[in-house]
Amino acid sequence: MNSKGDSVIVISNFSGNYIKNYEIGVSKWGSYKVALNSDAKKYNGSGVVNRGLHTVTKPHKGFDYTLR
Repeated sequence: MNSKGDSVIVISNFSGNYIKNYEIGVSKWGSYKVALNSDAKKYNGSGVVNRGLHTVTKPHKGFDYTLR
């Protein structure tokens, strides 16, 4: 976590399958930036790239919000 309270969330999928509508629980409301997506074409991935993710008010696995 930096001085502004920002942190990094790492999500990994080693299955080789695209997982549609994957959700994770987060403690902070807001928009999240995708810093690196190894599925991008420039990394020889499939090209399925999330531009940005947003929270919804739905508790998920012990967290107050869900990131989609």
